[in-house]
Amino acid sequence: MNMALPTQDEPSFGGSPRTSLTRPARIDVLWIGIAIAFVSASGPLITATVAPALAIAFWRCFIGSGATGVWVAFRARSEFRRLSKRQWKLIIVSGLLLGAHFATWVPSLRFTTVASATALVATQPVWAALIARARGVRIER
Repeated sequence: MNMALPTQDEPSFGGSPRTSLTRPARIDVLWIGIAIAFVSASGPLITATVAPALAIAFWRCFIGSGATGVWVAFRARSEFRRLSKRQWKLIIVSGLLLGAHFATWVPSLRFTTVASATALVATQPVWAALIARARGVRIER
């Protein structure tokens, strides 16, 4: 059995051409590793903290936005300036929803284990599919 990936000219399993895959740059792999480490450590660190849930959520978002802001300032300034009013509104709504997520998830760590709280958060795709199905959207596999 040939286990090689299809080339750009060959169809993939879905029938459409697949672009060639390349190995990511080492710096990208490093950044992904750092991101995974920080996200993985957040639950246990939050559990060990005695600060109020909203304070934890605020500082987590504040520090994260600071890191993102540095990246935007140096790498994506022109894209940032081109955002439309609608996009700004969506960004604000997304931020509010993220705040609501943290305001509910952080306290949940006080009532259950980190594993249980994380497992519940990880069911988000299932809930999204159920809500979409209830609205009459056909779900593809």
